[in-house]
Amino acid sequence: MKRISIILAALVIALFMVGTAAALNRVPVPPQEEYFTEISSAQGTGQFHIEKTVIDKDLALEVHELLIGNGDFAMESKEKLNESAHYCMPDKNWTCPCEQGDEPCACCLHRPANYYHSKMIQFDNGFMTGGESFESLAMHGGTGAKVVEMIDGVTALQEQKEVSIDTTVPVGYKQSLDFDTMVNFDGTWGTHSTWKKPCKKDIEHYQYFNGTFAVQKNLIFDEDVIPCSNKKDC
Repeated sequence: MKRISIILAALVIALFMVGTAAALNRVPVPPQEEYFTEISSAQGTGQFHIEKTVIDKDLALEVHELLIGNGDFAMESKEKLNESAHYCMPDKNWTCPCEQGDEPCACCLHRPANYYHSKMIQFDNGFMTGGESFESLAMHGGTGAKVVEMIDGVTALQEQKEVSIDTTVPVGYKQSLDFDTMVNFDGTWGTHSTWKKPCKKDIEHYQYFNGTFAVQKNLIFDEDVIPCSNKKDC
């Protein structure tokens, strides 16, 4: 793998954090919880095609991935979909024990996200195109935030990425979409993120690079969860 980091033309560091401009009710915990885990690794030379769709309307999230290329390729990937990410709450009222003064319990602060994906890629001596998208679906109770990563064509790429989406959090906590990546590449790469709410919010963030670059980027969308209008948790 060519050491792109040694011959960088530019270093761009983007930190984009969005606060709690508007609130929303809690996404209900699914009555029948389901789980999905994928752990994979690959290394070799030749053609590859990686394609993925994850849609969970109960968790108000949608994820897509497509990578197509030919060259020297290595990847390690871990992905989890967790409908029981509220597991620290012991009863069907989903009351967080941390809120009851149980100091030894830090589960509400360190609980797993509803969706988590970590991926490491090393690619060289070829051509690769594709991208990923991550969305918290507003029509199903999510924040409406969306991040799209675009790989329009690279001849070399090194990337370390972590993404999480959280929706079934208790009242007083935050729904979130967190996209964190460090990438070095020769070619064309970028991100396009949006967060829009009619008559309330219109946030759009776009970065696109063509050449030899290193980019560190953290996009964080947070929104407070509040009780329903009748003062009870949804």
